[in-house]
Amino acid sequence: MNSIRMILCTTLLAILFGATHAAPGMAAEPGKTVDALTASNQKKSAVPWISLQPGQKNPSGFGLAPDGTLSYAGHPLQPTIKVADENGQASNHPSEVRISPVSPSGHFALMTACEPVASANNLCWFQYLLDLKNGRLYEVAWAKYPTPVHVWWGKEDGFAVLPIDEEGELWLAVVDLQKRTSRDIHFGAAVAQAGGALPCKPDEGNIVPDLETLAWLSNNTTSLSVAILCGQPARAYPVKSVLDLETGHIQMGAQTTPTAPAKATASFDCHKAASAVEKILPIRLLANLVS
Repeated sequence: MNSIRMILCTTLLAILFGATHAAPGMAAEPGKTVDALTASNQKKSAVPWISLQPGQKNPSGFGLAPDGTLSYAGHPLQPTIKVADENGQASNHPSEVRISPVSPSGHFALMTACEPVASANNLCWFQYLLDLKNGRLYEVAWAKYPTPVHVWWGKEDGFAVLPIDEEGELWLAVVDLQKRTSRDIHFGAAVAQAGGALPCKPDEGNIVPDLETLAWLSNNTTSLSVAILCGQPARAYPVKSVLDLETGHIQMGAQTTPTAPAKATASFDCHKAASAVEKILPIRLLANLVS
C-alpha cells in the first residue's frame, strides 16, 4: 500500500510541477499583444530612403544626373544604372532611384531603381549594392518587390539585414556585402522543429519575427525574438532565435523574457507522511484533478 501511495504522490507532484513551469525556450506568459507587435514591425518595414529623380542632388552627397549617372560626393559610380520598361526594353534612364541610409562605416548603401519615365507601372524593382568607397554599383536582388525598409548593418561591413513583408509573410533578407549575394531566412521550418516547446501548433500565418528585438552578436550572427501567435484572441509568445547569416541556420529555443513566477503550491514530501491523513492526501488531490 505504501508503494502505491508513493507512486500516486510522485505522479501528483509531477502534474503540479509541469503546470507551473514553461517549456524550455518558451516564455511562461505571452509577450506583446498582436497589435503592439504589428505596430512595432511596421516601424521597421516602412523607413524613408533618399529619393532622387534625374537632375536632382541630395545634401547627403548623392546625385542623379539627367543621363542616369549616379554620383556620390561628386564622383560618379560605375557602371551605369540599368533598368527596363514593362516590355523588357533596356534603358539607362531610371525615372527615380531610392537609396538607403549609408552603413556606419560609410562604405555601403543599398538602392532600388525605377522603370523609365514612359513605363505604365513605373515599378522600382531593380536592386543595387553601392560600394561608395570604390565608386562601384552591383546588381544584387534581395526582394521580389523591394520597398524602403530599415537596414541593419553588420559589424566590419560583413552583412546587411532587411525585413521582407510579402504575400502575407514576414521574413529576413541577408545581403553578403563582400560576396555581393543575398539569401532569405524564413522561420517556419525552424519553428516547426521546436514544436515540442511551443504553446500551440504554429503555421506560416502565425509565426512573426519581432523586428524590434534584432541585435548583433558578432559579425555574422544576430539574435531575434520570434513571436508565436496562439489563442483567441491571439497573443504573441516570444521564442529566442540565433541566426547564422552565412549559412542561414536558425537556432531556436533560448528564453527571451523571464518566466512568470510559479503559482504558489503546497510543499509535500511523500517520504515524511506520517499520519493516515497525510498519507491519503495525495490520493484525494489526484482524484480531484482527474475527476
